[in-house]
Formats: sequence, C-alpha cells, structure tokens
Amino acid sequence: MPPALRIQIVYVSETFTKLTGYSENEILGRNCRFLQSPDGHVDRGSYRKYTDNTVIRQVRESVQRREECQYTLINYKKTGEVDGNYNVNYCIADSLTARPGDDAETFSEEISDLLAPAHSPLAAPMVPEMPELLHNFVESGVGDFFHILSLRGLILYASPQASKKVLEYGADELMGHPLSEFVHPADLVSVMRELRTTTPGDGVNIICRFRRKFSGYIYMEINGHIYEGESGKRTKCFIMAGREKFVGVLSARDVLIPKPETAETWAKFSPQGLVLYICPNCVELFGLYQEDLLVKSILDFVDDADQQRLRDALRHASAQRSVQSIQCRITGKRSSLPALFRFYSEGDRLGRTILCQIRTVGEDAAADESSETLGAEYENLYEDGNLFDVMGEVRVTSLHYELNQLRIQNKRLREELDSLVVPAKKKSKSRPEPGMQCAQCHTTYSPEWRKGPDNQRNLCNACGLRFAKGLRKSS
Repeated sequence: MPPALRIQIVYVSETFTKLTGYSENEILGRNCRFLQSPDGHVDRGSYRKYTDNTVIRQVRESVQRREECQYTLINYKKTGEVDGNYNVNYCIADSLTARPGDDAETFSEEISDLLAPAHSPLAAPMVPEMPELLHNFVESGVGDFFHILSLRGLILYASPQASKKVLEYGADELMGHPLSEFVHPADLVSVMRELRTTTPGDGVNIICRFRRKFSGYIYMEINGHIYEGESGKRTKCFIMAGREKFVGVLSARDVLIPKPETAETWAKFSPQGLVLYICPNCVELFGLYQEDLLVKSILDFVDDADQQRLRDALRHASAQRSVQSIQCRITGKRSSLPALFRFYSEGDRLGRTILCQIRTVGEDAAADESSETLGAEYENLYEDGNLFDVMGEVRVTSLHYELNQLRIQNKRLREELDSLVVPAKKKSKSRPEPGMQCAQCHTTYSPEWRKGPDNQRNLCNACGLRFAKGLRKSS
C-alpha cells in the first residue's frame, strides 16, 4: 500500500470479495478502515465504535514506521454482519514504489504477478515431491483415495484417478479447498478433533460422510499419519488414504430373537470365511478370546464333517444375497458344541462381507432353526425395518452421536433387566428378638446386639458402639 496514495487498497483477491461481500470496484482505491463499521462509513482519525481502538492505533503507528505488524481485529461484511476476527498482517513491499500519476488500478497488475504463487493450493505448506515409484502407485487407480491434508484440514493434494472414481471430482476441484466444503456438517467437528489431537507416531482413523459431486453423501473410512519434516521441529501435514465404507442392510424380519437360555454372538466374515470381526462374548461358544479368532478362517473352528456345508452356505449367502442357516459343531480344545450359523448378506453389491448370528442349539434342532424372528413388532422401530438405520447417509446427526446414544440406551436396558432378574434386596426393618432389651436405652429394636460392661450382649447397636468408643478413649 503506497504511502503516496494515503494507504489506499490497490489489489484485492477474489476470495476477499466473497468474504466481505464487497465487489472489487467497491474496494479498490479506498482505505481498509471502511471494514471496521457495519455501515461501511468511518472517517479518518475518528473514534471506532465497533472495533478495538487500541489495535487500530497500533496498526497505524506500525504502518507509519514502515514496520511489519500482525494484529487480531473485528471486521464487518457489507450486510453489516460480523465477519469474524481477522489476523491482519501488514508487510512493506520494497519492490513496489509509488510513481507520480499512478492510481490504484496501476498497481493491480503488478501486485497480481507478485502474488501469483500464493494461489497454488500447494503453496503452504510445501508438499515433498514423491518418488517416482510411489507416484505411479498413487496414480494407478488402486481404488483408494490418496490425499494430503494441512494441519487445518486443507486438501493440499488429491490423487486424480481416485478423486474422479470415488468422489466424482477432478483433483483440481479438491486441492486448495477445506474439508468443511465436503464433509457432512454433523461429522466435521469429530473429524477436526481427531486431526487436532493426533500426535506424531499416532495413526489417524476417521469415519465420516463425504459429499460426492453428483450422487450425494457416502461413508468414507480414512486412515493415515502425520508427516514430519527432516528437522522434526514442526509437523508438516497428514498423509491419508480413504476408501468408501459400504453401509449394509439388516432387516428386522430376518434376525432371530435372542433366547436367554442360549449363548449367542455375532460376527462378520469374508465370502471365504475369514473372520473380519467377532463380538467379545464369543468366549462362551468358542472357548477363545476375540483376538484369537480375528483374521482366521471360521472353518478351522468347526467339525471336519461340517466344513463343506459351511463353505457352501457362505458362498450362497454372498452370491444370492439371501439368508442362509446351517447347523454344525464348533470344535474346542476339549469338547465340541452344536451351534446354529445364520448368515445375512449386507446387501453389498460386491458381496464383500457377510454378517453371521451364531447361537447354541438345544435338543430340538428343528425348533431352533425355525425360531421366531424380530418381525413387524420391531420393524416399526427402524427406518424401513433396517437395523443399520443409524448409519443413514442423510441423517442430521453423526455416527458418533448415534453410537453414544445406543450405549446409553443399552446401559439403561441392562440395568432394568438386572433389576427384573435379580431384584434388589430390600432392607427389612429389624425385628425384636424375644426377651432382648437394651440395658441403657431399653429399646427392643436393633440390627445387631453388642457386648456391654458385663461382657454380655445386652446393648443395642448404637449404645454398644458408644460404649466401645469410650473404652478406646480411656485406654
């Protein structure tokens, strides 16, 4: 801002016009003080009613001394709304000098050339150049959306092919833009919290809804870590890889009603029978802990005679998207246990995962296989009868909030169930024992009778405690 022009604005970026609501023509040639009032009218040297006068004085003195300065100041939009707290940074550009007869427009082209590198989305921070082998891997379209984020959630890099295939955007439409433009508003707080609380050495794991360009929101599972510079003094950026997380469908009409007399657990398998997840209560059926079963084939834990039937049921559930039930024996270290495996296809168009309800069966195996399902009574509690409705892409609440509500609800139901199964013992009023009376207060009611001076249990509980306390003090 040349002093000869009395600190007039000679250049304004497109982002600044969007931020303030003023057009370029309304800004060029004016002093920036007009942003310090809702009506846009501030006289030179006047007292500021709507912003901090101390900061204004400090800025003015620093500019007059031709010194760089940085302050936080409240500015206002053209509509009169508060435009937030700005970090105002004034720098004296020695390469620009005022020339006689020049006006504000004369400097616009020169300043535009000077600031051109700042428009690059990779300008700050600089992203290290990738080795050629890694670059080819990222660009090969392996299906994962590779991207780099700044510490404040700005997309610095996005792999072109995956951006188009997964999110329907061109890479240039993502780079330089914040996550807030694409992540669902209900998920944004938890995503930014995860990024802020991550420390070097920790992994980043995020599940959120990401807005596609044409086809609405999808769930994305994003993993990565922090990249540090060679000096290790400052964190540079996050290197991330994301892929679409398919949300399955589980109808209440298909799920068997749990029975209190049977042990039951749930698991998720691959079409080949690999255990992708299993609930911690699997110990009751398999005699093994959760970590002992993960990433192992379920076929290794059933009787040899039942393995082929179990393999066929998995294949049918994956290919036909139907519910399959099969009875087989779970083999343990010491014994085997008859169990019912009920497979549910999640509705994945690729048939990549299968849910399984596993429970023990009794003597009447046919009755167990035709057990009653949740049916219409529970179907009305969920949207379209889908038990996974809490993960709907268009819900206004986040998945973290829904899961927390489920935990609270499950805890309350568990407490209610415990109170019904094992009712709390009521404190009964002590009944007088025949012929018993306190030697001091003469009461006939006491939960416990204690020894008195004559070494006989003829004192009530209160008098006995006082007597014992007196003995301790005297000794």
